[in-house]
Amino acid sequence: MRVEITQAVEKIRKKGIYLVKLGAKEQHAVCQAIVRHLGEKVGAGVYVIVDGKADEVRSGLKKNGVDPSKILFIQCGKKDEGHFEDDRGIRHAYTPTEISLTAADEIASGKYDYLFFNSATTFLMLHDMETTGRFMQYILGKVKLFGITGIVIALNDGHSQALMPMLAELCDEVLEI
Repeated sequence: MRVEITQAVEKIRKKGIYLVKLGAKEQHAVCQAIVRHLGEKVGAGVYVIVDGKADEVRSGLKKNGVDPSKILFIQCGKKDEGHFEDDRGIRHAYTPTEISLTAADEIASGKYDYLFFNSATTFLMLHDMETTGRFMQYILGKVKLFGITGIVIALNDGHSQALMPMLAELCDEVLEI
């Protein structure tokens, strides 16, 4: 069922895993609206950035009234950047293993109330279907285990269609915008 951005955001509550299917044109606005809602209603979070740069995401969120100090960003970077943390609350990781372990460690710390994954579609473009499936099963399993909110963004395009049934099985609800 297709819904407007505000209606979709209002459906997101604590302790659920949501797949948000949307068009590329809506991605930026929807991500910002969801993270703003999560900050107001859910708490602090981990934001996994597969699509975009952490500095741009942080400044965009700040411009839209979101306090980035309540968010730990995990920037999925280039292979030569390696795995490190900088002084702005941004962790850098490249491989699916590094990304999943970093996110799982932060979720397990108890400091965060949600995990926001900004593009399963881009992740699938960077990795094969099997790797993407295993990664999503692992990370969403951790979200469920620790009882926090999980959001996975996926573009409703031809590239992501094979991924959608698997993601839908791992999520409590599918929101189509």
